[in-house]
Amino acid sequence: MQSLLPLLAAAATGRDQHAWRQQGSNFIWLYDRLDLLAELYDKLDGLNLRPPWVGKVFEFKDMPAALSYLQSGRGAGKVVVTVQHADSAASIAAAMVQQQEGHCWPHLWVSVPAGKAANGIM
Repeated sequence: MQSLLPLLAAAATGRDQHAWRQQGSNFIWLYDRLDLLAELYDKLDGLNLRPPWVGKVFEFKDMPAALSYLQSGRGAGKVVVTVQHADSAASIAAAMVQQQEGHCWPHLWVSVPAGKAANGIM
């Protein structure tokens, strides 16, 4: 547990992401260890981490530009794509996962209107 916290803190703050990816980020096994998950959550919550920084926002119609911007490495922070309908956001996320064969886009978020949850997208 002690050695896991610095790694999680680095990932949460965006520092040393290469090391984070090399170590892996699959912690699904924690669901079977609710006691450990609760302890880990309390320690992470105590770090008072700032929310992620949004670097640039695109509208859905500009999705190709958003992906180009993201892939260029020119920007800093998260790239947010806004859509008007929650169902569209769910479709976008599903298509991205399918097209990239599970590739994770940790710096690309899909934003939906407030109060309209999108099938698994928060």
